[in-house]
Amino acid sequence: MQRLLAPGDVRWIAPAGGPAASAVAALDALGACPVLLTTGDHALLTVAAVEGFCEQALAVQADLVVGLVPYDRVQAAFPQSRRTVLRFRDGGFCGSNLFMVRTPAARAGILFWRRVEQLRKQPAKIARELGLWALLRYLSGRLTVGGALDLLSRRAGCTVGFVRIEEARIAVDVDTVADRDLASAILRAEGGSGRAA
Repeated sequence: MQRLLAPGDVRWIAPAGGPAASAVAALDALGACPVLLTTGDHALLTVAAVEGFCEQALAVQADLVVGLVPYDRVQAAFPQSRRTVLRFRDGGFCGSNLFMVRTPAARAGILFWRRVEQLRKQPAKIARELGLWALLRYLSGRLTVGGALDLLSRRAGCTVGFVRIEEARIAVDVDTVADRDLASAILRAEGGSGRAA
């Protein structure tokens, strides 16, 4: 870590009480936009994926932009991998753990995320935060991605958009031993080609 910080172009910000709180602390410390957010367990990120996401996200007219990977691409590439799937009327998507904070207004969205994160063991309260009508539409398969983001924008207090990421590996983070084994196998298969970001 000290070697990374020594040149002075990397700044360490101590983690806060969860991912969303850490993101808010980092945004406050940086004080400027746009900002790319990702997670520390994103073992398969590549320079090309980051650049591609940033290019697309900066073109989206929204305060906060999320990356979504079509589930059928993830399933085809990694059929053995268990991923969380958001099932919408226009298709299933996996998260990418890539977020673009395009404007200062996106801070409200991160604060909303923090509220939901703090309620993770209280599903009834999460449902109230997200809206019962929206939840029923989602569970009945009637909600599109665009419709979900419109509803989320109203709840979060900022506009939320998305970009579609076609590269299946960007949906793989390391939450379990099986995820670690999958990521290690992918990297071994690439022979340490230096593609990672």
